[in-house]
Amino acid sequence: WHNYKWNHDGTKHWRECTTANCPGLTDAQEAPHVYDNAKDKDCNTCGYVRPLYTVTTVNATAKLESEAEELKAPVAAGTEVILSAGDAPEGKTFAGWKLYKVVNDTESEITDETELAELLRNGIATTATLTLTMPAYDVKAEPYYSNIPYNITPVNCTVDKTEAAKGDTVTATRREPEANERFTGWTVKVNGVEQDPTFLKPDADDPTKVTFTMPDANVEVTANFKGIPTLNIGDHVTANIKDSDAPVPSGSAVLENTTVHLTATAPEGQHFISWTVMVGGEKADNFLTQDENDPTKATFTMPDKNVEVKANFEGDPTLNIGDHVTANIEGNDAS
Repeated sequence: WHNYKWNHDGTKHWRECTTANCPGLTDAQEAPHVYDNAKDKDCNTCGYVRPLYTVTTVNATAKLESEAEELKAPVAAGTEVILSAGDAPEGKTFAGWKLYKVVNDTESEITDETELAELLRNGIATTATLTLTMPAYDVKAEPYYSNIPYNITPVNCTVDKTEAAKGDTVTATRREPEANERFTGWTVKVNGVEQDPTFLKPDADDPTKVTFTMPDANVEVTANFKGIPTLNIGDHVTANIKDSDAPVPSGSAVLENTTVHLTATAPEGQHFISWTVMVGGEKADNFLTQDENDPTKATFTMPDKNVEVKANFEGDPTLNIGDHVTANIEGNDAS
């Protein structure tokens, strides 16, 4: 008679007769172990106890494709486990996975490409959801994240970086003004929306520089410039800047808020009658402040527009007398 006993290895089982000198060593072909699921350690046929291995996750979830709930129990080697990365922290985006081999509570990162290719179905770890083939050791899986780069667009200035992550410090340096041009200030837009001037911090040591803290959005920073207004004066008019006797040539650039003194000198045979002023191409009455005692003198404060000043004259009247008539100016006997 036969006295059968189960024998097995890690993948299959069979029965052998233990009776001495029995010519029949087995009563059946080899067969694989039978388990209820990937988390079942005991073979339903032979009682073999297989090892199970644990997947530990950080900011991620692990689950079996056949189950809706998160995997909390160890599973057999060869089991496919779906890993899903958690939400990225503010200002960051998913960048990849780090897998660790865990032996006796000691973690060592798996960096060998061949080993990673065996563990991951697609051979890469750059998708937020991937399939891990469970090895014969415990595994720790952790996603990692990189800063989201936001764009910086400089206008009339340079920046120390054209991309930056939220929280980075960015420095902008305005260009030098061109001829007859002046710097008027900065403008900043975040995702197209203009920001309060306090968004920028002036550099205490360099007036051409400002800094700002990068938000989680694209930024456009603009250095604004404006042409210096010019003063054009007509014939027989001289202009002087306050506290200077040097005449200002017609067509000169004059800074805004500068006090300008005007003097009209009538040509021979004419006398002054009025001033005509154009500001930004439009006639400006009452723009000048005339000297109370001498209407040929006037002052004004340079606006942020071009100014054109003209002195108006007319001929002196003449006295024509006929024959046999003499004329004398009062107080003068000369005829």
